Amino acid sequence: MFNLLKKDFILQKNTMIFLLPIFILFLTQNSSSIWNALIFSIALAMNAFAIDEKPEINKMLNALPYTRKEIVSSKYFGTLIYTALVVLVVFVWNISIHATLTSWKEALLIFGLVMLAISFLFPFSYQFKSQYLLIGTLGLFGVTMVVARIFDLNMAGTLMSTFEYMVSLNGSEILLLAVLVSFVYLISWAVSLTIYSRKVF
Repeated sequence: MFNLLKKDFILQKNTMIFLLPIFILFLTQNSSSIWNALIFSIALAMNAFAIDEKPEINKMLNALPYTRKEIVSSKYFGTLIYTALVVLVVFVWNISIHATLTSWKEALLIFGLVMLAISFLFPFSYQFKSQYLLIGTLGLFGVTMVVARIFDLNMAGTLMSTFEYMVSLNGSEILLLAVLVSFVYLISWAVSLTIYSRKVF
């Protein structure tokens, strides 16, 4: 599986180099570092997924001496590695620019939110292809914006308040949430494996 992870990093090298300055630019805008980390971690994970969706790469992977369990598992492990890299960038940014340390609660919250999102995104993408996910996401975003405008909702403020509330939870509550999210992640892993194992290439 190490070679599969290495392959993803090599194929994503240019994407990561391109996204890094954009990510740093977002961090300079005084927006939520948790939200930015969430979006960029998911972007890296889904880009790695989309690369392997190409028919020629899928056929090549299944012709190589890798089990389908290893192929699926590499995506779930890869997500954690991409998230760790993004959290590291946030950590370095906060300590070098703001002279503050990123708390373990914030780091754990980023991991938890990414894992929770991927728990739904990967099985959907294995079943229907990620291009339909993009269409659905854009549609959901449009509907959300319309609803927010109609009811005069402050989506950004609500999001920030939610993050602040979650970070304010005590250690035992956050650890309990981490266990629940990890359980959901493992279930998602099993579901994705089942879907991918039934595919014919």
